[in-house]
Amino acid sequence: PPASYTAYYCRVPQSADTTWTGSTLLGPPLDLDLHDTCRYVSAAAGNAGQPLLYVHLDRSLANQNFLVVDQGVACPAGTQPHQPPP
Repeated sequence: PPASYTAYYCRVPQSADTTWTGSTLLGPPLDLDLHDTCRYVSAAAGNAGQPLLYVHLDRSLANQNFLVVDQGVACPAGTQPHQPPP
C-alpha cells in the first residue's frame, strides 16, 4: 500500500469488573487478500508491550501501533505478525 499514516482510537466495552480482555483486528478498507498486519512490540511488560491478546486491561494505552505490509512480506524487526493471526 502507499506509505501513509492513520491515527485511530479504539473504544471497547468494559466488563462488570471494569476491565477488558481481547484482541484488536483491523478491518476495511484494509484488504487482507493483499496485505498482512504487523504489530509493533516493546520490552514493556504486560498490555503496554502490545501483545496479541490484552488481558484485564483497565486503562487507555498510547502508542499501540500497527504496520501494514504486502502479503507474504516478513514483519520487520521490532514487530510481530498480527493479522492474519500467526
